[in-house]
Amino acid sequence: MIVAGDRVCLLPPSPEEGPWRLAVDQLASTGACRPADPGSAVAELFHLGEALDRAPERPGRGEVVRDPVAGGWAPWRLPPGVDAQPVTARRVEGHVSVFGTREAGLVTLADVLAEAQHRVTASTYLLTSPAVGDLLAQTAQRGVDVHLYLEPDPVGGQPAATPRLIDRLERAGVHVHEAEGPTDGGLQHAKIVVVDSGLALVLTENMTEHGLPRDGEGNRGVGIGLANASLAARLEAIFRSPGEGREIRPDGWRAIQAPVAVVTAPENAWRASGVPAWIEDAEGSLVGAVLRANPRWGPRSNAWLDAMVDHSRGSSVEVTLSGVPEGAARSNREAIAYLEAHPDASDLDARLSDPRQGTLHAKAIATPSAALVGSTNWGLGGVLLNREVNLLVHDGRVAEEVREVLQGPEPGAGLGPVGPAREAVPAPGILGAALAAIVGLSCRLTRSGPGRGRRR
Repeated sequence: MIVAGDRVCLLPPSPEEGPWRLAVDQLASTGACRPADPGSAVAELFHLGEALDRAPERPGRGEVVRDPVAGGWAPWRLPPGVDAQPVTARRVEGHVSVFGTREAGLVTLADVLAEAQHRVTASTYLLTSPAVGDLLAQTAQRGVDVHLYLEPDPVGGQPAATPRLIDRLERAGVHVHEAEGPTDGGLQHAKIVVVDSGLALVLTENMTEHGLPRDGEGNRGVGIGLANASLAARLEAIFRSPGEGREIRPDGWRAIQAPVAVVTAPENAWRASGVPAWIEDAEGSLVGAVLRANPRWGPRSNAWLDAMVDHSRGSSVEVTLSGVPEGAARSNREAIAYLEAHPDASDLDARLSDPRQGTLHAKAIATPSAALVGSTNWGLGGVLLNREVNLLVHDGRVAEEVREVLQGPEPGAGLGPVGPAREAVPAPGILGAALAAIVGLSCRLTRSGPGRGRRR
């Protein structure tokens, strides 16, 4: 249903192609509308054909509700027990690595887990990769305390390979946890790995065969690793109490001293003083790529997209959204139409990725001086409802490396490798298979789809 003025209209099933374009008056002529009771359930039609249906006697759980005093739409509220946090950048001294997940994601994960001596905390939305399973299992068999946090009810259901992998991991000594999303209807969508409370990976990709491929044929995504005890402890605390951090200096990672902000949902990703303020205030061109975007967040326009529009009045903005013809494609087309039709848009290029070049699954934004990398899609679920983890790193070289992964080293080159190609690393326990750092990402990303009112 959709609430429009003083009427509530029930919508017939959404068509396969294109967004809804029926006016309320047209629906009313079919007898689908009735007078709206401001005290009854309130619904907001989402651009993927989803409906958020909540009752006003249940405030404060992340839903959009009508304000009974002021009238109109009230801002969403944080769920009970979740504290709003500022988006605060703290100086990090340590070592950093930026990589394309299709070329070097599995290799980097193997390198990071090889550093583990005491404990590993990992999370993912989906788990289907036997290679990742072997890496985690062998880490646990070395006596390392390994905990993995999974979304128990992903959109579309649990993949068939997941229960078998969980059984394999538990037999090897890995502690596998069902991690419910932090809000009503939210998902555990973060993709992180923390080693010995001193080193952290933040990924845009799930632990699947497409997200972290062995052969270079997979999603286009980005990862960032930072070796710093205070930052690692901050990320580990999202899932369990941090251990005693130790200094880790991974081979081949460069030294860094830079301000880093942790951007998480639902704690602070929605804050106007966070990501939108950074986008608006940044100098120079901006590039962004994401699996899924929505032009609106409930009753509001999308604050991240609006900030990109504002940025385009002073510098160029290039945004690429997944063009794979499933799931997110409809909302992405509508987000592009929103950007192109915005009266304040100036030097802004919004496009769909070419599905023939692969699945765009990245969630990243880069300016000349900073980059945001993590699990957040640009929709209401990504900023308020799901468990999401992102890093905003204020470092020009990191920003350049993220931009190179998103754009390629030359115009039109697509997703390209950062730095020299990594040498292949033997895959433990996979019959001599190799984890190869494959050079040459050149596509635009992804997959997603509506399911049971949950937002991926």
